[in-house]
Amino acid sequence: MIPLWRTKPIKTTNSTGRKFPPKFVFPSGRQALTHCLKHAGLTRTDRVAVPEWSSHCVISAVGKIATPIPMNEVITQDLDVKAVLIYDQWGWPVFDNSYKDIQARFSNKILIHDRVDSMNVSWFSNESVTEEKYTGFQSIYQVFSLSKTLGLSGGGLASCNSEWLEFSISNEHEILVQLLDKVQNRDKINYSLKSNFMKSDIAALPTSLQEWLNHNDIISAYEKERKKRKKNVLKIIKSGLTKDWPSWLIDSIEGGNEPCIVPLFKKANDERLISEHDKLLSRFDIETSIYHFDWNGNPLFPDYGKCLALPVHGQINNIFEI
Repeated sequence: MIPLWRTKPIKTTNSTGRKFPPKFVFPSGRQALTHCLKHAGLTRTDRVAVPEWSSHCVISAVGKIATPIPMNEVITQDLDVKAVLIYDQWGWPVFDNSYKDIQARFSNKILIHDRVDSMNVSWFSNESVTEEKYTGFQSIYQVFSLSKTLGLSGGGLASCNSEWLEFSISNEHEILVQLLDKVQNRDKINYSLKSNFMKSDIAALPTSLQEWLNHNDIISAYEKERKKRKKNVLKIIKSGLTKDWPSWLIDSIEGGNEPCIVPLFKKANDERLISEHDKLLSRFDIETSIYHFDWNGNPLFPDYGKCLALPVHGQINNIFEI
């Protein structure tokens, strides 16, 4: 079955002539996010505004250091927070669409820009965060995921004010990784269980991730995945399925953004969404889910509504037929 997020690693050669230093690669985006909060000096008494419908892994990653508070409560109750987390849902540039409102409400706060579903090779050329959308904040952290974007067994990146943050490997945890590999090979423990455990709690890179980094180039892999996403999204737009999309979604595609999932059937009822889900699964063996999507693209003034989440990442090769 083709999953919502890519699970097959992209194979590349170092066509760019550059090699992204492995010292900046975290075991996962979750650990990269937790490290950002720690790096910012936050503690349990500090509150962090997070969007509604945040995934449990985001809430847990924030909760290891500080206290997450739903964005709606922060806005409606005018609560003070030390930091605000903005998530570009499925790679859609929500922050780009709403940064002026965010600047006005969270001036001089710590901004954590969660971009785990997004990809852009310009990040690797020391992208500056001095542009207009990143002004007015105390500091700016950005979080990326190699797992969600490139289909690797793990891997995350974190930056602070355009500087990549280094990951400190635990020698004890490296030994633990070796033991887990042996147990899995011998006793065939559930891979998903092991993977989630390592992404959340093990301060060492998975063996398969280390091997991939030794033989592949992150920048080249991003370039390949972006092209495939772009091709799929453009076919979705031409199909007529996006007639009910707000203009900011179309504008973001024209601006060079490539999401990994698209929201379809905005006004459909549950019966229709379930029917479409079942048809796609039976006919094409493709995973979709009924999720809430912020159609307004603004975490301060969201318009969450149900949709059918359809993957458009690089593992989808028959998007026109679908």
